[in-house]
Amino acid sequence: DNLELLERYTKYFHPNIIGLTDEISVLKKVAEKYGVKYKKTLVPDSTLGYVISHSSDIIIVDRDGVLRMTVPHDIDADHLLKQLKLLL
Repeated sequence: DNLELLERYTKYFHPNIIGLTDEISVLKKVAEKYGVKYKKTLVPDSTLGYVISHSSDIIIVDRDGVLRMTVPHDIDADHLLKQLKLLL
């Protein structure tokens, strides 16, 4: 994906979501580091010809890039706040 398309796509979900893109070799390393699972599936009749399925957890990373917490994407806000306060 290019940055323009990625930004437009992520804004469909929430204006604060930041997408990640780079060379595939870099993305593979990042996915492995943070436990992100993904799979490319060919869909010949679609516009792009493929879809990417991926894990949807919220990944909390500190300033040094250390994984601090992973929570389900559908966690309620109060519970997420409690979890984040544990890190402070």
